[in-house]
Amino acid sequence: MSMRIKTLTAGLMNRAVCVLALVGVMLSPLSAAGRRDVGTSGAQFLKLGVNARAIAMGEAYSAVADGADAIYWNAAGLEQVKGKAFSVMHSAYLQDINHDFAAYAQRMGIVGVVGVGVQYLSANSIDQTDSVGTNVGTFKPSDLAVNLAWAREFSDFGSPFVVGLNGKYVRSRIIETAEAGAVDFGVAWNMYEKWRFGATVQNLGTALKFRDESDDLPVTVRLGSSFTYKKLILSLDGIFPRDNDPAAAVGAEYKMPISQDLWFATRGGFNSRTINDLNKGISSIGAGAGLGWKTYSVDFAWVPFGNLGNTYRISLSAKF
Repeated sequence: MSMRIKTLTAGLMNRAVCVLALVGVMLSPLSAAGRRDVGTSGAQFLKLGVNARAIAMGEAYSAVADGADAIYWNAAGLEQVKGKAFSVMHSAYLQDINHDFAAYAQRMGIVGVVGVGVQYLSANSIDQTDSVGTNVGTFKPSDLAVNLAWAREFSDFGSPFVVGLNGKYVRSRIIETAEAGAVDFGVAWNMYEKWRFGATVQNLGTALKFRDESDDLPVTVRLGSSFTYKKLILSLDGIFPRDNDPAAAVGAEYKMPISQDLWFATRGGFNSRTINDLNKGISSIGAGAGLGWKTYSVDFAWVPFGNLGNTYRISLSAKF
């Protein structure tokens, strides 16, 4: 028994050291970040979350992500894919903007889990004018990110410890087109049987350059944890963007069995990101539901943005 306690203690110490080191490394790019840097990053679409389940939970998802959509939230979450998985989402966003996402992941033996994903944002045509206000045509802005991700479990820390990487190609088109490359780095592990921890740094990469103007990518660090009790999941994320104040997100999901293979889930969440920006109407909350059969699910999310209007997401996900 004493040997087991010593082994467990050593494992916990190793994980604690790793946590402190990783948090320090992840937060270092944000040492000078804050609200004074609002508007200094390009490719803002990279901040738009994917998967209706995650959105309904307030985006407190870096320690919850367990399917193909983990490519976006925390690549280390891909390790929970035991065979194959896919996730597709469509979002009716603000001002006739559409936001779409699709991802596929597959376990590749001792290599780990490999995934690919595409994120696309598009808007309706916008009138283009010259310096004196004369209409000279229209343009249709769009943004694209193509992802290639990998995750693998390592067992040198007393309990399974997962590392994930996500490389991405980013393209932003207004009238002209700018391109960039970036990488996400994430880790995840189960501190205890029901408590999971996740951490990720997103969008470390080159700048988007339109002619003589360059915009850095929106580097963001997420530190999260989740607790699972029977059919209930509670989650918490700390969000640290390079170009804004830190934010906190909390979420909950309760899954109710309907029959042996059929289930229904209700979800809710809160995200403080928009508290200082939207002061009219309901904002900062999310709600949604999911209907599933075995490992397939259809999910819906509703997120209000005050007087700007409401946003809706619908997604289909599966593991098989």
